[in-house]
Amino acid sequence: MSWTAAAAVPAVLAVLSVSPGGRIAHVTVDPASHRGTVTGVAAACVGVRGATPGPVTVYAENHRGIVAYETVSSGSRYRLSLRPGRYVVGEFGSPIAPKPVRLHPGEIVTVNFPNVCG
Repeated sequence: MSWTAAAAVPAVLAVLSVSPGGRIAHVTVDPASHRGTVTGVAAACVGVRGATPGPVTVYAENHRGIVAYETVSSGSRYRLSLRPGRYVVGEFGSPIAPKPVRLHPGEIVTVNFPNVCG
């Protein structure tokens, strides 16, 4: 008879399959399980009524520099999957100052960048 158990180890999820003899047959570690997410809606800064906004790029930066970015259509939702830690999240070309974020494992933080120019 064999059995499978899931064990939560700080910041790691491990799934163990134990064979009838009691030996560990398989270990799966999900490194993404300890990440957090920063998400929101990003809009281009468009001040002229009727102008077609271009794409926007949202970035996350820490003490090492830019660690993640995503380019989306103006008014669309972005999603950055990051390791726990402190970041500033900003939108290139936006007059809105980058926002400080402290991200914990499994946490979802919302940071929106509206069109403040129009």
